[in-house]
Amino acid sequence: MATFNPTPSQQRAIDDRGKNILVSASAGSGKTAVLVERAIKLIREGIHVDRMLMVTFTDAAAKSMRDKIREALQEAVRQPVHNAEEQQQQRRMINEINRLATADISTIHAFCLKLIKRYYYLIHLDPQFRLLTDDTERLLLQEEIWQQVSEKLYESPIEQANDERASFSELVTNFSNDRDAQGLDDLVLKLYETANAQPEPESWLQGLDDNYFLGNDSITSTKFYQEQLKPVVKNNLEQLVNDYAELSIRMADLGYDKPAEIIKSDQEQIRDLITSLDQDQWGDIRAAFQGVKYARMSGGAKKKDPEYETYQSLIKARNGLKEQLKSLATDYFEYDEQRFRQIANHAAGILNELSAVTIEFSRAYQQAKLNRHVLEFSDLEHYAYQILTPPADQPDWVTLVNELREHYQEIMIDEYQDTNPLQEKILMQLASPDQQNLFMVGDVKQSIYRFREADPTLFLTKYENYRKGKGGESIVLAENFRSMQNVTGFTNVLFEQLMDRQVGEIDYDKDAHLKYAATYYDENPDNQVIPAEVLLYDANANPKLPQEDDKLTGELRMVAMRIKQMVTNKELIYDKKTQQMRPVKYGDVVLLERTKNINNTLMEQFNELEVPLTVHDVESYFQATEVRVMMALLKIIDNPKQDIPLVAVLRSPIVGLSNKELAFIRLQNRRADFYTALTTCQSNFESHHLQQSSALNSDQLTRLQQKLTTFIEQLTEFRQVAQQQTLVNLIWHIYQETGYLDYVGAMPGGQQRQANLHALYERAHTYEQSSFKGLYQFTRFIEKMQEHDQDLGVAPTQLDTNTVNVMTIHGSKGLQFPVVFLINTNHHFNNAAVRENAVVDPNSGVGIKVMDQQRLVYDTPQRQIILNNIQQGERAEDLRVLYVALTRAEQRLVITASFNETRRGQKLVEAWNGWQKAFQSNQQLIGSQLRISAKSFMDWIGLALARYSKQFNAAKLSISGVDITDKGIILEDSPLNTGKGFTGMATDPFFVAQTFTATDVDQQLEKITRPINVADEAGSQSLKSLSTKEIDQVLAFRYPHEVATKTTAYQSVTDVKRVFEDPDNREMGQWDYEQQQKVKNRGLYLRNDFATPQFIQQGDRSPAATEVGTATHLVFQKLPLDGKEITVKQVQNEIQQLVKKHLINSVVALLINAKGIAAFFQTDPGRQIIANGQNYHREEPFAMIMNGHELFKEVQAKDDERILVHGIIDGYLETPEGIILVDYKTDHIDPQYREFELAKITGRYRGQLELYRQALNIMKPIPVVQMGLYLVELGEFIPFEIEGRP
Repeated sequence: MATFNPTPSQQRAIDDRGKNILVSASAGSGKTAVLVERAIKLIREGIHVDRMLMVTFTDAAAKSMRDKIREALQEAVRQPVHNAEEQQQQRRMINEINRLATADISTIHAFCLKLIKRYYYLIHLDPQFRLLTDDTERLLLQEEIWQQVSEKLYESPIEQANDERASFSELVTNFSNDRDAQGLDDLVLKLYETANAQPEPESWLQGLDDNYFLGNDSITSTKFYQEQLKPVVKNNLEQLVNDYAELSIRMADLGYDKPAEIIKSDQEQIRDLITSLDQDQWGDIRAAFQGVKYARMSGGAKKKDPEYETYQSLIKARNGLKEQLKSLATDYFEYDEQRFRQIANHAAGILNELSAVTIEFSRAYQQAKLNRHVLEFSDLEHYAYQILTPPADQPDWVTLVNELREHYQEIMIDEYQDTNPLQEKILMQLASPDQQNLFMVGDVKQSIYRFREADPTLFLTKYENYRKGKGGESIVLAENFRSMQNVTGFTNVLFEQLMDRQVGEIDYDKDAHLKYAATYYDENPDNQVIPAEVLLYDANANPKLPQEDDKLTGELRMVAMRIKQMVTNKELIYDKKTQQMRPVKYGDVVLLERTKNINNTLMEQFNELEVPLTVHDVESYFQATEVRVMMALLKIIDNPKQDIPLVAVLRSPIVGLSNKELAFIRLQNRRADFYTALTTCQSNFESHHLQQSSALNSDQLTRLQQKLTTFIEQLTEFRQVAQQQTLVNLIWHIYQETGYLDYVGAMPGGQQRQANLHALYERAHTYEQSSFKGLYQFTRFIEKMQEHDQDLGVAPTQLDTNTVNVMTIHGSKGLQFPVVFLINTNHHFNNAAVRENAVVDPNSGVGIKVMDQQRLVYDTPQRQIILNNIQQGERAEDLRVLYVALTRAEQRLVITASFNETRRGQKLVEAWNGWQKAFQSNQQLIGSQLRISAKSFMDWIGLALARYSKQFNAAKLSISGVDITDKGIILEDSPLNTGKGFTGMATDPFFVAQTFTATDVDQQLEKITRPINVADEAGSQSLKSLSTKEIDQVLAFRYPHEVATKTTAYQSVTDVKRVFEDPDNREMGQWDYEQQQKVKNRGLYLRNDFATPQFIQQGDRSPAATEVGTATHLVFQKLPLDGKEITVKQVQNEIQQLVKKHLINSVVALLINAKGIAAFFQTDPGRQIIANGQNYHREEPFAMIMNGHELFKEVQAKDDERILVHGIIDGYLETPEGIILVDYKTDHIDPQYREFELAKITGRYRGQLELYRQALNIMKPIPVVQMGLYLVELGEFIPFEIEGRP
């Protein structure tokens, strides 16, 4: 373990005791190391590790922290001992290693789950539940319950409408459109999610109308005006005063005193408005805002003056400030007092009903989850909070919580900035006010989970208070041990101009600055600091060249070009492991993006330019052709009378009809649905009455008839399988019968396509574990995933690790990479809230538009205030996302953006004019309005970099040979060049910039990929012809993986069970392919016949033993396990029911051993199963990947051949101790040779059970503790020894 040498601030964080501590840890500052060192030091001081609570944000982080603490303890144990005291300390460390397994180092949800499982009885919760971890299943369940609730509300409302409460129909009208009620549906679910992050959800919902309750006092004396409206308006006006002041100074600097005085008079009017907010009544304030008059500008520059363009830009800036004031008047003071009260009262009535409806849904949804024995993550938090807040009249419960509080002597919280209010309450309930034992670590600059209801203000409030010495101690870790100076310096250059309390929610002050501390980079003299690169792509810059349709495609080609340059030119980076310089590899590079929807284009461009790529998140899985075909087929298996999916399947390779053949089918029946037309066509073939038969020749008709016959037979078979078997069996049967899985493997990108089809199979398996069942629900499930952007992503394949990685910025949090490209920085921020009728904020509440009886819509000041708060919060989060992206880079940072000169709003010309507005302020911090109104990362970056005009200006970066003034750019001098400067600006900006066009990119790519002309090389020799020996080597070549051509990657348990018959000598169990070929000429691939099972066919012949065995398994599967004893009579009744349902042939039924089946439930495993029937899983399908060399002798370990093994487990019981695995066998036992027969049977089936055990170990987090065969004929359970267990 590397030596940890803490800085003074890190040492304080490790050593300080007796007070709550908040550590503000910047990116790369070693906070994990500090947490581990503090834990180790606490252990040395006598606090046991299992008396600490350590909460992390992810399971991976929790595992990493546990591992690092274990490593540190093991390192301490390995130290030499010199005296008795050290020996005692060593024993204590060994004891702590043993305690570590039970220590509470986990996510908040895992801790809550542990609390619930231990104390569920206090809150009367059924302990038998599963976690609803699948978002799509959760959404489906929510929508199902909301549909039930809303239907009841349409029929009978909760309360009758009155003056204080709207009706449910008014609610629907107000929030939905003419086509459907989707608007209200979405709003109720949004309110539910937001409320659920609060400690008291119903209380929060009941207060929805608080903002609209104005009472009888004057509006200016209401809580709404004093606490919400006035602060927001005042803040905006004060910012306008500052902007006018800076504008006046710049005008005076140009020498135009009279315009400067006019601007000062504008400023005075704004000051008067600020004063009126505190003193006047609503009507007076409204009149003041609407009565502002502006003096006409005079005494300014003339067209001939050199400063004319700059002067005009300042006039435009003044007009912009006037528009801002006009918007304030419109947004907040549109209505007179009487009208405002009417609208507010109407809105309050609507919100009153909305609150009641959402509470009704919340209760119904909670009950549905309890009925289904499922809980979601938010339930874990609420139940844990309920356990930790006992009623005052329950002294035992109060004592228990106090004991819990005393148990945890130290509470450490990692990523504290991402905590929500409910999680905060839970942790505060466990904290001891006396001990002051809270240790919180985070960085509010990296708080990027607002969409998950994270509340960074919790961190900020403590941070401000602790800095003032109120309630605890604040420690800042600013040293960055991750990145080189180019990254830290460039990040500081941007954020000292962009981030403050108003935009970012925290000042980027001295403490927030990244301080370069990764001095190990400097130890190698060859390690040169390369400035950050800003690469701009300008599409259609040259009108003489062919037009580009998409600027993004050009940008991504530019990115691929720059990466190829780095690799081909062997640009050097520092290798931390070898401490030497080495060339950049593709695997060193990561592309960070804000959105996943560009990944299809990204993959196309990188594949074309042969740059290897691994995409970690991509929304293209459901768009893949092979997956769309399979989904269409599943839809028509469920209901063939769906024209579009049916035609998709008919046109696909599965059937292979041409457009002409489809048209011919339609001619057979022009009016019915297409499936009816298809069956009509088939009937017409059989009866020789085809319509328009001359449309196809005889060969075409024959082929069409064959295709239709095959398809209809297959579809009928698939529909039978869908009714009788599991979904995963259906999907795999389709793959087998149609050969579609093999077909896509032979297409371009076949490996990826097959991986996609395997992923669909796995998704179906996961779905079948949920509370939804059946094919129709599965297709709806997938549609819902698409609707809510819950894409599976392209299924991962076995890829070379030396590839460029692509991930979202959120996905990269906590990671670091040698080379980072931040791409597509023009992507616009999300401003969807502006268009919504209702806006929801956890702190401000709900703001709505209201519709009157004439269907006229009125906005409300309350909505505008909450919208303002939401937008400020979103922009602050966007700025923090940018900070996270930049700080992922270790050594090289490249930022890219693209523009299009033929599209308004996308022109680089327009961007330059916007970025130069940063010159309007002489302060280091750019004006807040400019920062708030930014639409993308590039807007912020451009504003900050434009001030460094030596590196970043329109003249320098324009396309050569083009006069920028002709393109409409008003080029201003940066104050850094005029000597005015910006207060506190860094002198070295740590970046270079360059603009590329399509021609530039193509030229650079040509240089990289230009082939070597051997004939032109000096001293080159002519190419030699191949020798006879070399030709023989080519012709005698044998494929090294020949065995893989004789086996398949799909095997059943029946085929491979012998591999595991002897766990001590698996090599002997490997199949010899050549020997196996002599027995079976079909190879290792066994084709399962899915025709009607023989055990339910009618016939005169005697049933085979396998038919009786299959029917016996079906009886075991169908017997009810309700806790009651199972008798022979019950078994016989169940058999008769299965015969009536035509699931078992009556002849086979007579041969089923009912006594043997009933006797199973008298064995020890059988009694446990009856007692815990809900935990017994019957006929459970599984599939798992195994290494080929474990199964076949000819497959070498180095070949890494992968085999998919599938099967069905008869039954397994989950118990607190582990899993009991059961397999039923109906084999005949000769009583004369009982022992010999038992030995033979156990030897025959050991391999099968070993495979099942291995599959369960993969599927389940608990081990198999007992397994065995139940022999129906003997009525005995034969246990098997388990390797590694007593």
